[in-house]
Amino acid sequence: MHCINLASGGRFRRTGQFETTPADVDAIVTAIGMTPSRNLVVHFHGGLVNEAHGLAVARSMQTLYEGAAYPVTFAWETGAFEIIRQKFSDIWSTKLFQLFARTALRHVGKKLGVSTGRGNGVAGLSDEEIDRILFEGGEAKTLTEGARGGAAQLSDEDLRTLEAELQAEIAEDFEQQREYVERSVAEAFESGPGRPRDDLMPIAPSGARGFSLWSVVVFAVEVAFRVVKRFVSKRDHGLYPTVAEEVLRAVYVADIGAWGWRNIQDSAAGMWANHDGDAADRLRGGRYFLERLGDLDPKPTIHLVGHSAGAIAICHLIKSLRSTGPSLAIQSVSLLAPACRHDLFRETIGAAVASKEIENFRMFTMEDELEQSDALIDGFPALYPRSLLYLVSGIFENDADTPILGMHRFLTGAAPFHGGDYKELRGFLSQQDRLVLSRTASTAPDGMRCHAIDHGAFDEDAKTRESLRHIASK
Repeated sequence: MHCINLASGGRFRRTGQFETTPADVDAIVTAIGMTPSRNLVVHFHGGLVNEAHGLAVARSMQTLYEGAAYPVTFAWETGAFEIIRQKFSDIWSTKLFQLFARTALRHVGKKLGVSTGRGNGVAGLSDEEIDRILFEGGEAKTLTEGARGGAAQLSDEDLRTLEAELQAEIAEDFEQQREYVERSVAEAFESGPGRPRDDLMPIAPSGARGFSLWSVVVFAVEVAFRVVKRFVSKRDHGLYPTVAEEVLRAVYVADIGAWGWRNIQDSAAGMWANHDGDAADRLRGGRYFLERLGDLDPKPTIHLVGHSAGAIAICHLIKSLRSTGPSLAIQSVSLLAPACRHDLFRETIGAAVASKEIENFRMFTMEDELEQSDALIDGFPALYPRSLLYLVSGIFENDADTPILGMHRFLTGAAPFHGGDYKELRGFLSQQDRLVLSRTASTAPDGMRCHAIDHGAFDEDAKTRESLRHIASK
C-alpha cells in the first residue's frame, strides 16, 4: 500500500499495527519515478480519526486513484473522534452543564423576547421547551429567528443595562436553588468527566477549595451575556448551539484544549518542519517525502487532496514549499469540507494560487443549511445539532465563530461577512469553478459533482470521488 503513516507531530515512529520508515518512503518515491505518466496524487484524510480509520481511508482512496495517477496517502495520527463524542457527551450529562445551559436559555430567551408560541403570552422559554431543546434536540428554527429579531433591537446602552439585569436576576435565581447549585459544582470537581476551570470553586486562604455562590453567578452571567452579544453581532450558531459553545468555552476551556484539536494542528504543521538533526526514526515524515520527491528528475506533476483537517496539512505543506523548497509542480489542490481557518488559507494556498505556483484549485463543501442539519452525533441531535466544522469554529479555535474555509456561512456575503477579506475570498472562489456546493445538479460537469450531505461523507460520496478522479487524471 502506498501509504505514509505518521505519529503525533508528523514523525516516523511506531504507533500501532502499521509503521512507515524512511526506507519505505524511499521505495515509494522510487516507484513514483518509474511511473510513465509522472502524475502523482497525494491524499490527506480528515482529523479526529484513529489509525485504523485513517488506513481504511488510505486503502479506499488508493483504489479510487489507481489508473488516473500514482496514489500516495498520508495516514497521520490525529486522535479519535470518539474522544470528542465521549467528552462532549459526558460533560453534557452533568448537573453543572445542565445548570449553565438552562440558565442561559431561560434568561437569554427572556431578554431577547423569545416566545414558546404556545399562547401563554410569556416572553422567554418555558421549562418544557428547555427540556425539549436539551434532551430531544427540539430547538425550532423560529426560536433562533426570534432571538435574532430581539437582538437586532438592542443598542449599546441596552446591552449595559441588560448585563446588570442578568447579574441581578441570575444571582436571585441561584440563591433560591443554592443547595442544587452547590451540589452541581461540587460533583463536577469531585468526579465530573470534564473538570471545570479552577476559579469556579476558588481556593480559600486555608488552602481548601470552597464553594462561592458569587463565583458561579459570575460564570453564568458571562455565559448568558456572551450568547446575547453573539446574537447582536450576528455571530451566533443558533440558540442552543451558541449556548452550548459558550458554556464549554467559559467553564471547561482548559479541558477542551486536551480534546486534540491543538495536537491535530501541531501534527499538520510538524510533518513538514525541518529535521534539525533528528535521529532517523524521529524524522519529519512529510518533509522527508518532499525532499525525496525533489531528487527525482524529471519531477512528478502533483495533485493534492485534503479532507477536513487534511486541508490544514496541505496549507502547511505549501508554506514549507514556498519557504524552503524543494521546487515541485503542484497541478491542483482539491479540498473537501476544509477545516482550515481563512487566514491560514490566504497566507498559503490562496497566495500560491494567486502567484501561479498552484495551477488549479477546487473546494467541495456543503451549503450552510446542510451544515446546520449535520448533527455532530448521529441520532443524538440534542448533544450538538451542528456539524463538526461548526464545533471547530465555535469552540476549538481561540475566538468563537472563527471563519473556517469549508463553512458556506462565511461565504454568503450576508452581514457581517460581506466586506474586506470575506469579499476577497468570495471573489477568489467565484473564479474558474473553484467552489462546488453540495448537492450539485445532475447536469454538473465532470469534476464538479458532489452529493455529500454530512461532514464525514466526502471521501465516501460517489459523486465526489468521481470528481476527484477526474481532476487527478489531468
